[in-house]
Amino acid sequence: MEKIIIKVPGAPVREVELAPGVFKVGRSINTDLRIEHPSVSGSHCEIIVDGGTVSVKDLGSTNGTFL
Repeated sequence: MEKIIIKVPGAPVREVELAPGVFKVGRSINTDLRIEHPSVSGSHCEIIVDGGTVSVKDLGSTNGTFL
């Protein structure tokens, strides 16, 4: 199973396993992976897990998405 490691200044490091599918990332409570940080938009990006391939799509976030 794929995983993501989330590092946010001032918060503990989080490791989240990702099953196949689409995960919305952002500051909003309506996202699958919530990241509470001012640099993260309410609906920031999507992580797509499909057959061992992981893709990231920016959703028009204010600060962009960097890997």
